[in-house]
Amino acid sequence: MKTPKGVLFLFVACFFACGMTARGEVGFSFSLTTQTSPYSFIRGPQRGISAFGDQAILVSTMPTRTEKVEFDSLYTRAKLSIRVEDTDIVTPLPMEYSKYRDMRLAYEIRKEFVDETVKGFKAAAQARSGEGIAIDVPFKIKSKTFRRIFGGDNIGLRVQGSITIDGKYRQQKFDQLQAANQRNTSNNFNIDMTQRFTIAGKIGEKVQVDVNQDSERLFDFENSLKLTYTGDKDEIIQKVEAGNVSLSLGTNLATFSGQNKGLFGIKTEAKVGALKLTGIASLERGQKNRQKPNESARRASWSENDYLQNVYFWVTDTTITTSDGTRTVDGYRENYRRYINRQHVNPSIQLTSIDVWVTTSASGTQQGVETSDGFAVILQNIDSLNLPRGSVTTSQIAVDGTWRRLTPQTEYVSYPELGYIRLRTPLQSDVALAVSFRTADGDTFGSQTVGPDGVRLVLIKPRTAQPADPTWNLMFRHVYSLQTTGIQDPENFKLKIIRGESVGGIEEEGPDPSQTYLRFFGFDELSTTGTGSDGNIDNMPSIFNADLGEIHFLDLTPFDPSGYMNAAGQHHQM
Repeated sequence: MKTPKGVLFLFVACFFACGMTARGEVGFSFSLTTQTSPYSFIRGPQRGISAFGDQAILVSTMPTRTEKVEFDSLYTRAKLSIRVEDTDIVTPLPMEYSKYRDMRLAYEIRKEFVDETVKGFKAAAQARSGEGIAIDVPFKIKSKTFRRIFGGDNIGLRVQGSITIDGKYRQQKFDQLQAANQRNTSNNFNIDMTQRFTIAGKIGEKVQVDVNQDSERLFDFENSLKLTYTGDKDEIIQKVEAGNVSLSLGTNLATFSGQNKGLFGIKTEAKVGALKLTGIASLERGQKNRQKPNESARRASWSENDYLQNVYFWVTDTTITTSDGTRTVDGYRENYRRYINRQHVNPSIQLTSIDVWVTTSASGTQQGVETSDGFAVILQNIDSLNLPRGSVTTSQIAVDGTWRRLTPQTEYVSYPELGYIRLRTPLQSDVALAVSFRTADGDTFGSQTVGPDGVRLVLIKPRTAQPADPTWNLMFRHVYSLQTTGIQDPENFKLKIIRGESVGGIEEEGPDPSQTYLRFFGFDELSTTGTGSDGNIDNMPSIFNADLGEIHFLDLTPFDPSGYMNAAGQHHQM
């Protein structure tokens, strides 16, 4: 494959520029003149910015050496000395107080500059970690037909994951023995590559491409490739899916739910008035077989504290009305505890859109990335969003700084009908999270667009979350990962919940002999015939997500039960 000359020139130029940048950051320099002082603040500034301080790394330092400054009673002269314990190792240096003051001030200014610069480098590197590779087309599509079909002119790609390559080289020599092939040297070189990555691409606002690949999966059909077109609400074609698709025949009014997964083909959903149509043409990839291994099934264990952290967040936990009484938003966390046949009940006030922002140390305009200065406050202090910039200080109930807008579907998925979001990558523990949203009544909370004074947002998580924070309950703590994804055949999936600290040290599969913990927590209430339990987890989206490999307890605090309610308002306490 030939490399274009322009690309090669750009690579060489970038490599040369990076080499000069690296040289500037290390700041490796030294002087061979005799005008070098042992005192730190007297030495002149070195070239570049060094993480080792303002001195060249060839200057040796002694851990027990101390610098001491003494002044006379009138503060007109200063005497500098360097000591190890109580012994002077350098002849004390007297100087005028004014000269010492100027040199000391210059030293402190430079030291502060170096410290802040190095801190900025580390913060920027930490902010970029975990975001994967982002590729955005730097130009806009001018075709009106393109924008009408795809719902926009932006094209972007996000790649996250890891590729590990292990190489092993082995050489054997036979000095005394001779092999049958008359060679006395054997060379072996083995390469083992493991790849786990996800690719999320977007064309406009309507087309989404998702790829999930894992070389450690047993079968190729467990890897997924999916292209999704989502139409507007008033279009006849509502959704078109190509690749790995599924067909669900469930209903909210019955306990039966028939699903077919592991299909590869195309599915179309259309709507004409009140009539909804679903068509699918696919083939089933793989072959269903039942096999009972010799007790070698994969067994994952966790404690009550191993819930999925910094992934799921509610927008609110209680109903809030603004001080002027003009805007009201529902308590989505409390409403999440209400079910009909173990399916969530929609709240009285639903959301129509949710925008998600996170704090970042990066500033300025970047292609495909929207950043803005501003601040976020908790929903209880929503009236504070009308205050000017600078009137809010960062705390556990407010965060002021630079924010980055996350890309919908690519970096997060919102569920406005139930008032929560799911991040595709767990949020870092020292990053703040905020949202702005609009209700079905037309009420807005937070900035829908960036204003001249920045953004105003609703705080969901401060930089460092504490149990006493008003936002502590906004994070899901009842979702647990099964440590695998893409479970293609839920019927053959077996889940057991075992308590390992029962009386006598014997593992316990239920609170009493009449029921298992699977049934106790509401995971097993149906069998293949539709009634009774069968010892397997029920394939219902509210408790079991086979694609993401997650189980959701009905109780939001399952190991400190607060209970949940059915449609009649009856409270279920575990």
